[in-house]
Amino acid sequence: MAGNAETMVLASFAADALALGAHWIYDTRQIDARFGRVADFLKPSPPTYHPAKACGELTHYGDQTLVLLRSVSACGGFDDVRNRSRLPRHGSPDRKIRGPAGGGPD
Repeated sequence: MAGNAETMVLASFAADALALGAHWIYDTRQIDARFGRVADFLKPSPPTYHPAKACGELTHYGDQTLVLLRSVSACGGFDDVRNRSRLPRHGSPDRKIRGPAGGGPD
């Protein structure tokens, strides 16, 4: 990757990791009340669906993006069949997700 593309990818991973603590909470008033402005990496807390993830890790969206990036790099471009074969059954490469994509909350 070069220049702006690399910056874009790295920024998307940083933003995804920053969102982990408040992930799966869609009410902006609740996010504001519980977290205020999210400016630091936070460990997920109930009722989120990532109880096994640590502070600063990626959400499952980031996990999937990393799998896609590795697939594009390995294949020299996007190959849908090869990319799908790299995605684990429930979408999270590290299998730390719980929730809608992983079978329901705790």
